[in-house]
Amino acid sequence: MRRSWEFLLVLGFHGFHYTKTGLVTQIRRWEIFVNRFTATCVSLIITTSVSLLFRKNGDLMSPKVAEEHKEARRKQILEAAARVFIRLGYQAATMKDVVEESGLSRGGVYLYYGSTEQMMLDLIEEGDREVDEMPKMLQDGVRVWDVIEGLIRGMTADMDQASQGLAPVYYELFITGWRKRAYETLMARRYNRSLDAFVGLLEEGVRRKEFHPPVPVAHIAKMVFSFHDGLQIHAIQFGADLVDVPGQTDAMLLSLKHLLGLGVTSKEEFA
Repeated sequence: MRRSWEFLLVLGFHGFHYTKTGLVTQIRRWEIFVNRFTATCVSLIITTSVSLLFRKNGDLMSPKVAEEHKEARRKQILEAAARVFIRLGYQAATMKDVVEESGLSRGGVYLYYGSTEQMMLDLIEEGDREVDEMPKMLQDGVRVWDVIEGLIRGMTADMDQASQGLAPVYYELFITGWRKRAYETLMARRYNRSLDAFVGLLEEGVRRKEFHPPVPVAHIAKMVFSFHDGLQIHAIQFGADLVDVPGQTDAMLLSLKHLLGLGVTSKEEFA
């Protein structure tokens, strides 16, 4: 019986019996081995599970693809938020409304945004990125005036649909936040960023000797911005037809040509 008991404790690759001391030592070695083996297996399982989270169509997603997926999901949420803000108004919209509109789970939306305010600020930032495209419009052989005219006509072209877009939502945000000055820094930053870009275009026209303004170009840029915002508010309030957006745009461009010293004396020359 004793030999049978000892035989059961023999490990095949050692080929000998253990004394009590040797048995204890070997058991401890095996405990360490088993613990390490278990830890390795757990680590492997965790690594495999994490990898599967980033697996798409059977292929492991690269960090770049994962980031693109994240950005696409963020834009999906922002588009849903924009539709909700346009339909309900910024103040009335809730996170629940955006979650339902997006078709995602509550956790899926909160993973990216914790409030409608964060969504609104990102929507504003998305729009502001278009300002960075202004300098790229000045390609070789393109007149600065053609770029400026295209920008102004582009800004006023969709004013007949202004009441159905995000413009009223932006004004709602800024007006409601004005009293507590919640967005004072944001508003100033947006204004200065856009103004600097437009002033840069005017200065380039002066540098090329295309423009010869009698007043500082910064004054001209601010006048154009005030015209645009005032026209947009009137179009939202009274409708583009009553305000005559195309007629006012033509008048502004004609006046701007005079201010820039382009020597226009009639509407025929302007056209």
